[in-house]
Amino acid sequence: MAGVAERHLCLFARTPRMGKVKRRLAATLGADGALAAHEALLRGAITRCFDGKGRQELWLTEVEQMPDWLIAAEAAGQFEIREQSAGDLGERMWDVLRQGLLRSRRCVLFGSDCPDIDAGYVAAAFEALADSDLVIGPAEDGGYGLIGLRRPLPGLFLDMRWGDAGVLQRTLNRAAVAGASVTLLPVIYDVDRIDDWRRYRSTNPDPPTGTGIE
Repeated sequence: MAGVAERHLCLFARTPRMGKVKRRLAATLGADGALAAHEALLRGAITRCFDGKGRQELWLTEVEQMPDWLIAAEAAGQFEIREQSAGDLGERMWDVLRQGLLRSRRCVLFGSDCPDIDAGYVAAAFEALADSDLVIGPAEDGGYGLIGLRRPLPGLFLDMRWGDAGVLQRTLNRAAVAGASVTLLPVIYDVDRIDDWRRYRSTNPDPPTGTGIE
């Protein structure tokens, strides 16, 4: 398998755009505060997790009108920016993982909204894929913030009902039907609502310069 990477890490996020991100936070923080929160989380995920090992990609909903700091980071060789495909969440996630598995032996996809995901957590995910077909970082809300594969399992993602507390269990049920071995990592939290943002700020108290977030 010449040219195939041992590991492929993909960060999955919305492009930072005013009014397009963290709409539930915007009810309290305003559109500008929600955008600043999203960028803070995205910067944090990049800083914690992209360590130069294997292939590293940031998959955004749009590649037009990106902020200058993302363009500069890609130009500096920190990661490659790619655009998500059309379709619902499951279709887009599966497309990223499918492409990753064409170019690597193990592919891990994670979201930018989970501050507990760091380089150690990512390393544990890749280590789990040495023995398991599937690794998941379960979230407190019943979903997950990280998922990784060592073989294609499209049935985990397609025609899935997303956004409720049963996502993880439905995924595990589908994995069992597919005969896939699974490793669950420690439970993490994601920043979705204002209480989550306050929790994040309790350990990350300094907002980005000029955000206006109190």
